[in-house]
Amino acid sequence: MRRRPELPRIGLAILKLCLEKDQEEAITGDFSEAAAKGAFWAEMARSSPALLNHAFAKITRRTPMRPVLGAALLLPSTLLVVAGLAQGLLGVSALNDVMEPVNFIFGPIPIAGGLLGALILNVPAFATVRFEDGSLIARLDLRNRLANVTISVAAFGLGAAIAAYAVNENLQIHLR
Repeated sequence: MRRRPELPRIGLAILKLCLEKDQEEAITGDFSEAAAKGAFWAEMARSSPALLNHAFAKITRRTPMRPVLGAALLLPSTLLVVAGLAQGLLGVSALNDVMEPVNFIFGPIPIAGGLLGALILNVPAFATVRFEDGSLIARLDLRNRLANVTISVAAFGLGAAIAAYAVNENLQIHLR
């Protein structure tokens, strides 16, 4: 019997992180064949979209994790809005000064991506939409979904606050 080649430790750790227990043996076997040909990392690169999909499914399958991940994704938006309100309404710029070293997380991609990611994770936990017999049917199931609803409402609220600020700043709308 031929011994399977040793997989790189970091590669094996990535595979175990991304896969469910019942998938590990079969898929690590496939990667062992690639390692025998000296193409382990090339196979990892080719498989990265599927591995990321498996990892995302593994994390989000656990419903209690959705609100936690959603809250983490909303953190940059929340800090941005709170710092803006503190400076605009109270004249306190201390939060902006503290956030200056990590300013890269306040760009459009982390902000919009965080808002969208929080919604993608949490809205399906309580809302479904389907097309049936020529009708669009929407269903909300709010039982035991308070955390998901809260994160979704917060994402919409933060998005609205940021959009209102952007419109006000860029179009220079002044109330009289």
